[in-house]
Amino acid sequence: MKKIIYCITDGKIGHFRQSEGLAKALQQLKSNDYDIQVLPKFSLWQWLKSFGQCAKGVEANSIVIGAGHRTHFSLLYYKWKCDAKSIVIMKPSLPKSWFDYCIVPKHDGLSEQGNVLVTEGAMNALSLMPVNKEAQVLILIGGPSSACEWKNEDIYEQLSQKVQLADVNTKIILSTSRRTPNDFIQNLPEDIIDKVELIDFKDIDASWLPEQLLKSKEAWVTSESISMIYEALSAGCMLKTIDVMGLKGKIAQNLEHLISTRKVNSNFIQFERLNESTRIAQQLLKLGL
Repeated sequence: MKKIIYCITDGKIGHFRQSEGLAKALQQLKSNDYDIQVLPKFSLWQWLKSFGQCAKGVEANSIVIGAGHRTHFSLLYYKWKCDAKSIVIMKPSLPKSWFDYCIVPKHDGLSEQGNVLVTEGAMNALSLMPVNKEAQVLILIGGPSSACEWKNEDIYEQLSQKVQLADVNTKIILSTSRRTPNDFIQNLPEDIIDKVELIDFKDIDASWLPEQLLKSKEAWVTSESISMIYEALSAGCMLKTIDVMGLKGKIAQNLEHLISTRKVNSNFIQFERLNESTRIAQQLLKLGL
C-alpha cells in the first residue's frame, strides 16, 4: 500500500513550490511507494475555534511537508496526532527537535547535522522536468523589498543595454511579478517595448512561468528575486542578473555565492543544472524516511 505525502500549503506559491518539489522528487525516486495530496494549513486558534474540524484525516505513518512559519502547527499536529513524519522546509521558529527533519537553506547558517539538511537554495519541481530549450530570453522583474533600494530607472537603463545587444533572432519576453510597481510597465521606455513581449503576471496562471523557464535558454532576473533565480537555475537557464541597488542581508550573500561559483553571470554555456529536490530526497531516503 502506498504512503501518502501531504503538502501543507499556507497559500504562498513560493512556499508550495518548495514542498511540491520535494514531494515529487520522493515520488520519482520511489514511484510505487508514494502518492501526493495537498492540504491547507491551520493555526492553533483555527483548530480551537472549529473544535478540531479544520484538521483533515491524515493516514498514520504518512509524510507531511510544509514551508513557511504558518505551516508549523499543522505539521506538528499531524506528527503528534497521526504519527506522521514531519518535514519543515525552512529554519523553524520552533525547536528543530520537534520536527522529524528540517530542510534549511545554506544562507541561514545552520550546519548539516542530526535532523537538519542544508540546501543550496529553494527546492522546486522544475529541476525534475525535461527541458526543451529555444532561442528565447525570459526577463523576470521583481520589485521593492526590505533587502534592496528599488528604482525603476536603474532597471530601465540595464534592460535597454541588454536588449540592444541581444541577437535579433532571439525572442525576448518580459514578465512582471506581484511585487513589481504598478508604474513599471507604464513608464517602460519605447526602446525596450519595441524589443520585448510584455506579460503582466495578473494575466497568466501558475503554469506559465515554469513552462517558459524550461524552454528559455537564458533568463535575466532582478537580483533581489532570489527564489526566481533558483527556479531559473533549476530549469537549466543561463542566468544573468539585473542589478538592484542596495542589496543586503541573506539575499546579497546568497547571490555573491552563486556568482563566485559561476552559476550566475558566467559566460560558460555548460553548467550543472541545479537539482536540490532530488539530492535532498535521496538523503532523506538514506536516513530512513
